[in-house]
Parts: sequence; structure tokens; C-alpha cells
Amino acid sequence: MKPVSLASIRRRFVLLGFVVIVLVSVSVFFFSFLRLSSDYHVEGERFLGDAAGNLDERFLTTEVFLKALDIEDVDGPTLDAMKVSELVLCADDGTILEVLRGQALLGQTFPPRLLSGRWTPSSHLSLPASPRLVLSVRKNDRWLVAGFESRTFFSGFMGKRETDGSLLLVNDDGMVLASWGKDISTVGGMLPVFLVTPRAGEGLWGGTTLRSLSVNMGMGLHLVLVYPKSAVLIQATKTSIVWAAVLFGAMIPLLLFFGRTLYAITEVFLRSARNLSNMADDIGSAENPLEAMPMMVSSLESFRVDDAPFEEYRRLLGAFERMMDVITEQSESLGSLYEEATAMELELRENNDELTHLNNNLADLMNLSRGVVSSASLDATATVMVSNLKKCFSCEFAGLIAIVEGSPFLWGHEGVVPTDMSEDSMMDLMSRFVDQEDPEVSFESGRTRIYAPVRFMGRLAGFVVLIRSGKGDGRAIVEVLERFVLPLGGIFQAHELVREVRSSFHYLATRMQTLTESYHEETGSHLIRVGEYSALVAEHLGMSSEYVEDLRIYSQLHDIGKLKVPHGILSKPGPLTDEEFDEMRRHPDYAVDILGDSEWLEMARQIATTHHEKWDGSGYPRGMKGGDIPLCGRIVALADIYDALRGERGYKSAFSHEKTWDIILHGDGRVMPEHFDPAILEIFRIHHGVFADIYDKIKD
Repeated sequence: MKPVSLASIRRRFVLLGFVVIVLVSVSVFFFSFLRLSSDYHVEGERFLGDAAGNLDERFLTTEVFLKALDIEDVDGPTLDAMKVSELVLCADDGTILEVLRGQALLGQTFPPRLLSGRWTPSSHLSLPASPRLVLSVRKNDRWLVAGFESRTFFSGFMGKRETDGSLLLVNDDGMVLASWGKDISTVGGMLPVFLVTPRAGEGLWGGTTLRSLSVNMGMGLHLVLVYPKSAVLIQATKTSIVWAAVLFGAMIPLLLFFGRTLYAITEVFLRSARNLSNMADDIGSAENPLEAMPMMVSSLESFRVDDAPFEEYRRLLGAFERMMDVITEQSESLGSLYEEATAMELELRENNDELTHLNNNLADLMNLSRGVVSSASLDATATVMVSNLKKCFSCEFAGLIAIVEGSPFLWGHEGVVPTDMSEDSMMDLMSRFVDQEDPEVSFESGRTRIYAPVRFMGRLAGFVVLIRSGKGDGRAIVEVLERFVLPLGGIFQAHELVREVRSSFHYLATRMQTLTESYHEETGSHLIRVGEYSALVAEHLGMSSEYVEDLRIYSQLHDIGKLKVPHGILSKPGPLTDEEFDEMRRHPDYAVDILGDSEWLEMARQIATTHHEKWDGSGYPRGMKGGDIPLCGRIVALADIYDALRGERGYKSAFSHEKTWDIILHGDGRVMPEHFDPAILEIFRIHHGVFADIYDKIKD
């Protein structure tokens, strides 16, 4: 590299500083411009979201009003207050049976799309220049159809927004149904589709470039915010220029100060560099550092510069001088230390090789153990262990084989399971290691296999299996595994005991279920179906196999509390009195007394006490709401309702799957969609056919 003078470096630094200031100012301008433009867009999105919420509330309030309206006693002032322009009663084929308000004619027929139970833009009840919003609701096997004139319906919808734009309600074709703000288009006019369809659009209309933000309200309606692009760009440009100019003016004085300081520092550096160069020549002529020390002390005199411009520089020279005085006084001791250090370096290198090997083994053990203690269950512990084993030793496959009741099975694994790891091969492996203590390393088909036995109190409890590509040397892995498998025996034994206990509680729950079946009208088939519905939902929610199996068993105890409800109330054919109904509603609390406080029955208690709670908080016994209700209770709530609707009861006949599906998803007054967790309701909507298959397969 060609040498460069210090003066040239100073000039380059000053020039570079000026260029940086210019670039920073320009960057501030562009970033400020982009930020202000984005802020205007974000503010528009926020405003549009609030407007959409207000509009949704207006639609919902009107829909609730029509559903509650008594058509036998239509109140004119009430219809005026709700801004109903037309109100007719239709048959299922759309024929008008009765005109309650407006100019519609008896016998006139509405198209099927107006009888959908949803909001629909239409000119069927009006002139095309004055479009209507039409809403239909079911009333006693007939359709109640209401028309709303958009200007009247949306009057006083919201206050004026401080903007150059306009807020418009349009249909899919771009027809304007309502308008707020600047008059970009009149009611009944048409808005270009490119401003309506996308969420954010831009285009030329009426000689002006417009930007738009659109929210699809459903039902063929869109809420659109339209504003001129030029207004945003002009305001952002002005503000960005001001910020860039202020920054540029503030940084120029800093550049001047930097230049002066750099000059002073470089001058001191030049003098020190010359003195250090002379010292280096003197020291370089010495045979070793000890002989060079007197030369260093002598050369120190050249650093005593009385006109040094910095106080810190003078203190540095004084400290350097004092340090050299101390070194000179202790030169003999330093020589001995130098020789000692040379000998110690050799010894440390030898010890370091051994420590590195031990440290690698320790690191491997720590990686293998990481996450085991914090695992939520023994199955999760197995998953963590095989994942760490595969990662730590760069294996293609890592597996844990546990032995339960004399039979081996693959408890956990990471990677593709080898085709030869069958039940027979695992039995052969168990037979081979009954009396063999040491791990086994073999090379087959281009892969190294390592089998490490795990023992508990001298009994073979399982194996760790590792498979790596290539031959390699498995001794280092075996050395780590021999230490790692020592505590694994207890974990394997705990897994076997947990399986036994869990199986016992499942058996206990099954026996308790027969008590529930024999005490009241709920059949064993009903309880089994509820378990199958619940397991299906849990699987689609991504729950573990252990959770799914517990839910399948314990959901069958959801009504066990009814064992403490008098049998006369349970079997009463007619309606219950208020006192009898209150007693019936106590059965979730009775379940706690029956099930006790065992941790193994925690899910059963949660199901029994919360399966009558509802997502909107209208359930019992505690009125729990939303996510406060345990997941198992939310799942069983829907499963129990579905099977109860399908089956025949003393107070009702059996419903078909189609009617049950409609009641759960759309409501019938007693059962409403808002009673259920939306995620669980969506699973039912998608997989309701499987519910029907389960019901047909498990008949009473």
C-alpha cells in the first residue's frame, strides 16, 4: 500500500465529515418524508377501523331490533326511530304476504338473495338513484324484510373528520350508498372499482390522483376512505426539508471543531512517532528484553516535551517514566520471572490439552441434561432427551427404548426410525443386554450404531440408541453416554410407574362412568360419544396424545355430580319447578365432593364443574367467561350440547344432524354460537360430518 501523509489524512477526514453531514441530512429528509407519508396512511387506517366498528354496531343494533320486533303489534314511531323505510312479510319463495310499511305491492316477489338473513344492497324496494339496504330475518317460518334509505339510515353516523378526503359506503359495483366529509361523489353515484376492491388503492379520477383505503364490511359492502395524493406529498415534503436544514446547520460547527481537534492531536502523534521510532531502533539492537531496559530509560528523555498541548499527554509521559523506573529497579526479579514463565508455559500447554478434553465431555453432558428438569411431563422429558442427544452427537437418529412389563417399546425418538427397529429386534436387543453392562458400538451399512443400556437397581430398564453416518470413532460418545445413562434409570422407572398409575385412574373413571349411566337417563353410549367428540376436537387443536386420551376418558364423568341430585328430579317427565331447577344446577359443585382432591383427577374435576359455563359468561355455576374456562370444559360443553340435541329426552324429541348443526352455528334462542369458544366452534363447522359419523356408529 502506498504511504499516505498525515496532512492528507487530515484533509480526507474533514472532507469525509462534510460528505457524511450531507448524506445524513439527505437521509433525514427521505426518512422524514417516508415516515410522514406512512403516518398519514396509518392514521387513515386507524380512522377507517373506528368507522367500520361504528358501522358494524349500527348494523348489529338494527338486526337485534328486527329479530325482537313483534309483527302483530308494529309501532310506527319505533320504526321511525330505527329509520325503517319499508317493512314487508314474505313467504319462503319471496312472495309478499303483508305490507307493514312502505309502497310494496301484495303478491310482488323478492329475489332469493334478499331472503338470506344478511344485509344486502338493493334497489328492489326503491328507485335505482336512491339505493336501499335490505335486511331479512326469520319470523315464524316466514321472512320479515326491512328496507333502509341510506341517507336517512346513516344520518348522524359520525362527526366530520379533519381531512381533505371523504368517507364512502359503497357496494361491490362501486355505487355510493352514503358519504361523509369532502364531496368526492354523491349518493347514488359510482366510484371507480380500483378505489374499492383493494385494501389500498391509487389511481387517476376526475383529473386528480387519489389514494384509497378500503375495508370489506361483508354483505357486498365496502367502507372506503379516499383522499388526494398531492396533499400528503406536499405536507410531507415541507416538513422534511425543515428537519434536514436544521440538522445540517447544527452539524457544521461540529465539523469545524472536529477539524481543529484532529489537527492538534495529529501533531502530538507525529512527535511521539519519531521518538518511538528512535527507541525501537535502540531496543532492537539488544539481545533480550532485560538488556533493552536501560536503553528504554535513556530514550524516555526524548518524551519530556514541555510544550505538549494536552494535560493528559503530559500525565501519560509521567506515568510512563515512573513505570520504567520501577522496571529498572526490579530487573533482576523480572529476569527470574521471565525464565519461570517460560517453564510454566510449557507445563500449562500440556495441562490445557487434558482440560480441553474433559471440558468437551462436560459440555456434552450439560447439553444432554439441558431442559430435562424443566419438562412438563415424562413424555416431554423423553422428547427433550432424544432431541439433545441427536443435536449433541450430530446423529441421524436418536431413540430411547423403555421396558414396561417385560416388553420393550420406542418411548421417544428424533429422526427417521430405522426399518429394522421392529418389536422382534428390540426383544433380541433386550435379551442380549440382560447380563451385559458396557455399551456396544457396531458399524453396519455405512453407519455407526451405539447401544447404551440403562439400568435401575441392577435391573435392565431400557436403552439409548444412536445412529451416525460413516464409521468414525464412537469411543468419545460412549465415554459421555456412560455418565449420562446413570441417572436415566430413575426416569425410566418413573415412566413405568406413571403409566401404571394413569392406567389405574382411567380404569377408576370408567367404573365411575357406569354409576352415572345407571342413575339417570344418560346412556353409556351418550357418554362414550361425548368422549369421542371431545377427543376429535382436542386432536385438531394440536393437543398431545396423552391429553387427548385423558380427555376421552374423563369427559365421560362430566355429569357425575348428578349422583347427588334426587332421582325424582332427574327422571321427572314434565318441566321442573324453580326449586328443582336450582337443585339440578348444583350438580357441577356436587362433582367436587364425589371426585375428591386427587391431582390425577384434576381434568375430571375441571370438566364436571365447567362444562355448563359459556364463552360469553352466561353459563353456570360461576358465570366464567372466555379463556378463564379450562380448555377441557370448553371442549366438552360443545360435545355435550351436540349429543343432547341429537338424542331424545323427556322434554324434547331427537333432532337431525342438519338441524343440530344449524342450531349450534346460528342459534335458536336457547343455544347460541356465542356460548362456545370460537376456535372450537370453527373445528365443529369444518368437521361436523365426523360428529355425525360418531353418532351413527355408537348408537344407544
